Amino acid sequence: MNERKLTSSMDKAMIIRIICIIILDVVLINLVSFLALYMRFDFSYHNLETSGFLEGVIKYAPFNTVFTVLIFVAFRLYTSLWEFVGISEMIRIGIAVAISTAINYFL
Repeated sequence: MNERKLTSSMDKAMIIRIICIIILDVVLINLVSFLALYMRFDFSYHNLETSGFLEGVIKYAPFNTVFTVLIFVAFRLYTSLWEFVGISEMIRIGIAVAISTAINYFL
């Protein structure tokens, strides 16, 4: 019985961890998109706003976020034990990011 409780609490902890990582990915995906343009316009929000690119990023953000997270799920990036990342996980990360970038480029 104690073993079952331990497994159940470990499953809950794993689910909470995965949800937190997905939320962090969603925030970072969108933050990086904004910061890339912000840097491109010499850290001037006024220049960024008047360029018209900000509206494009805002309109495109949901697609970018959903496709990127789905690709990360497909490559099982949320189920790895990050304490023990090896070469195979690094290759999966690289491939997932490359595919996500390619798909988002063509949207």
